Amino acid sequence: VKIPLPHISGADVAGEVVSVNGASAIAPGTRVMLQPGLSCGTCAKCRAGRENQCRSYDVLGYQSNGGYAELVTVPVSSLIPIPEAIDFVTAATASSATGPVISISSVKASVQKVTPSLCVS
Repeated sequence: VKIPLPHISGADVAGEVVSVNGASAIAPGTRVMLQPGLSCGTCAKCRAGRENQCRSYDVLGYQSNGGYAELVTVPVSSLIPIPEAIDFVTAATASSATGPVISISSVKASVQKVTPSLCVS
């Protein structure tokens, strides 16, 4: 695996939405944690709900720049809103543990993918 340099790592991310490109149910100011798996969303595997088998699958901060950056751009489908009662540190550490569960749930529920991207700080 070739990691592009310079590189910013970080897969466990939580923060506040700064901006959204396109129509989305997630508004700026929403508190979120990120599901760190990234896929193209358009190939046959992605359309079948098997994003982890996508040829371009990545984990935020592995081959792409990650959450140690001041701002991160991710697909809206990677966002998981969090309540005020959960602080960002707790939410960020939970994202790695909940990622597989969310992926399984989204396959069973056949959740429609949303393509706009946004910045989280």
